[in-house]
Amino acid sequence: MNIEEIKMKCTKCNGDMVLA
Repeated sequence: MNIEEIKMKCTKCNGDMVLA
């Protein structure tokens, strides 16, 4: 998995955690 893919999944789960 690439960092971008993980970010995409994280965004779907918690957008705040990614933005933070």
